[in-house]
Parts: sequence; structure tokens; C-alpha cells
Amino acid sequence: MRYFYKRKDSDFYSARLLESPAVWTWLSLGTSLTAFFLVSQGFPKELVKIGLVALAVFLGLVLGQTYLYWRYLGSVKHWLSYWANLGLVWSLQTSLLNARTTGAVASHSYRVLPRIWVYREKEKLFFKIQKIPGSFEEDLDDLSELVGSTLGDRWEVVGKSLDPSAVWFELVFGLVNQHLRFTPKSVGEISQPAYTLKLMNGVNVDLTSLPHVAIFGLTGSRKTSTLLAFIAEVLPTSDVYFLDGKNEFSVLSSFIPADHFASSEEGILILLEKLIKIMKKRAEIVNQEVKKRGVMGLTAKKVGLKPIFLVVDEYASVKSSFKKPKELDSLMLQCLMQFRAYGIYVLYASKSPNSAVLPVQMREQFGTYILLGTANDDTQRMTFGEVATTGTVPIGSGFYLTKTAQMPTPQRFEVPDFYKHHLNGIDALKALYKMGHKDDNINKILEKG
Repeated sequence: MRYFYKRKDSDFYSARLLESPAVWTWLSLGTSLTAFFLVSQGFPKELVKIGLVALAVFLGLVLGQTYLYWRYLGSVKHWLSYWANLGLVWSLQTSLLNARTTGAVASHSYRVLPRIWVYREKEKLFFKIQKIPGSFEEDLDDLSELVGSTLGDRWEVVGKSLDPSAVWFELVFGLVNQHLRFTPKSVGEISQPAYTLKLMNGVNVDLTSLPHVAIFGLTGSRKTSTLLAFIAEVLPTSDVYFLDGKNEFSVLSSFIPADHFASSEEGILILLEKLIKIMKKRAEIVNQEVKKRGVMGLTAKKVGLKPIFLVVDEYASVKSSFKKPKELDSLMLQCLMQFRAYGIYVLYASKSPNSAVLPVQMREQFGTYILLGTANDDTQRMTFGEVATTGTVPIGSGFYLTKTAQMPTPQRFEVPDFYKHHLNGIDALKALYKMGHKDDNINKILEKG
């Protein structure tokens, strides 16, 4: 443990120089060398005794520090890593001091800070932080958040525990999984097969078995970036409609037909009625194919119908335009439950999964849930039915859950990065749209009604 003392007339704390083992180590070595040098220059030989005592102190301190390094760091490689990351140790000490200099405790004349050991192996940082008197195992979550905020967005907590001796908090931080992030280099890499949505590298969702996607995240969590990425992926193979309460997607009407957008109450009702009409016609086509082929269980995909997506952005804003919002909820629930059988899917984005905005019955219809950024326990439970993490989540990251037996708990999600190779503009979306909308077959006829 280290003691930091409050400066006079200030809320800042600093360590006393003479309480540092390093100072005494170098001081004893300097004293010993100076004494031996003076004797060699003709000074009294009695100085040799002082030199020997100082040398003994130096060796004792070195042996003591070596034992500590060996006990808590192990290999010489970890020792070198610790010295290389001393700046991080000092930054963390500063964070701990700042975290303890608020409120009533600010009048205390000193602070006791834990001993901190840290080393890096490949893409992970390992911390051993001393459990000082007055701290409890429950403080582990707060400590991991503090370390996370000190490290920044590039690192995330991947492990935390109290060691068996109950003397040390052990934390492991890993680099954010950049290899999972979908970062296309060209427009051609964005386009995905029909009825497929790419969440991340190696993670694809088959919409025929997992219909509808819900994205939640507060302002700044890159929710819109995620929604736009998914829209870009399906543009070449699908028809996309927008319930746009804030009228933010109207810019896409320069190449997507204007009747695919709705923001007012009247426009939203007309659009939903149109989609229900398309759904009924698709149902007729599927039933005809069932009779023709003599095969049960045919889907829109098997029949060859183009998928259709309904983008619902900020449902709270959409509902605010309705005099009777419960009627909209009822209509949307009908769409969520019936659309999926005929290749029509909903991409939903909102700040919160709160039932005041998204009723529970509607929320349960989604096959995939994504929660971006740091969220409290209640928000995580509303989204996933459980708490995914008690720590902070870097910007551009979050968690996702699909309704499959293979994924019983939420997994890490990385927001697609279309910015790196300049694929986030209107031109890229226009090019994607034109890739698959030259001549449509039966889908054109269906939409014209």
C-alpha cells in the first residue's frame, strides 16, 4: 500500500518522496559508492564501515523488491512489461485518487492506495490490485469500470475476480475485437445474399429463421451507423421501406421511390396498408406454389420472391405523430407477426427497449437484439432478459443475442465500419441500390398492386 497526503489548502494529494522504496534503494547505493570512492581518495578508512552498511541496505532492498517481483509477476518478461507500463500504473493511481476526493471524505489528510501490478501478454493486460482495508468484493465492478475508463476505448474487461487469498483483485483487459468488425473495402463486399444479414465477420443471420432485428442504443452509441450498414447490405437484393418519424432518411428518396417513405400519421397508415396488401398477395403466390409443387412448408425465399424490409427508426417519434398510438402498436404487432412468413422483415432502431415505447408483445417478435454502448442493468434485462455486462462498453461496441439454442447468453457486437474506406456516403448507397433494381419481376407487379 502507498500513502498519499493532502497538500495544504488543496484537494490534491501527493506521495512523500522518502516513503518510496526506490528513493532509499538509490540513496543507499549512492552512499555506499560515495564512501568507497572517498576512501580511495585518502579519506579516513572508517568510511568503509558506512559504505558496507549502505551496501547491505541496498542489497536488502534489492532482494526485497526482487522477491515481490518474482512473487507477483513471475517471469522476467513480465518484469520488463511492468516497467514498460509504469506510466499506466501512475495514471491508474491518479484515477483512484480522483475517485476518492469527492464528498465528505475530501477532508481526510491522506489516502491509502493499493499496490498495483500490471503486465501485458499479446493483446491482454493483466492487473493485480491490492484489496485495501475497507474494500469488498462488490467493489470489483466499480474498480473494473475505473480501470476501463483509464485505459480508454481500445480496451475492454474480459475477466475479473478476487484471488483465492482474498488479498488481490485480479482484472484482465483485452483489446477490442477489431477482427470481428465488418469493414468492407468496396461496394461489392457490402452486398449480402438475399435473406441474409451480416452482423460481423463470421456472424451472419438467416432472416428466414430469425426474422426482424432490433437495435437499441443511446445517442452517440453509433446506432444510426449500424442501421445504415444493415440497410446498405440489403439494398441490392431487397425493397426497403421507411417509417421515419424524424424524416432523416428522406435524403435517400433521390434514388428510392418517394412512396417508400412515410413520416406523418396518414403516410404511415398508407404505407403499412400497402405492405399488408403485398403480404396478402405473396401469401396467394406461396399457396399456389404449394398446390402446384405438392410440397408443404414453402417460404417466400423458396418461391423466389425478393425480400422486403421495413425500417422503423425511433418508434417513439413515429408514435408521437399518431392521435391514437395504441392503434399503431396493434398494427405494427400484426405486421411483426405476419410479415415474416412471406419474406417481409423489420429493421427497428430506438434509444431504449422501454415498454412504454415498445410494448412487450412487439419486443418478443424480434429474432435478433443488439444493444450498443454502456447500458444499465434494467435496460439490459429489457433487451436480453439478463445482464450482459456490469462494466463499461467502448463506443462502437455492444452486445447481441439471437433466439437460438446455440446462443443462450449475449455475445459481443462490433459496429460495422463503412467509414474507413469511405463507403458511408449517399453515392455508395445509390450504387448498391442500382445493383439490384434494374428490372424486377413479380415483385414490381406486387408493389403496383
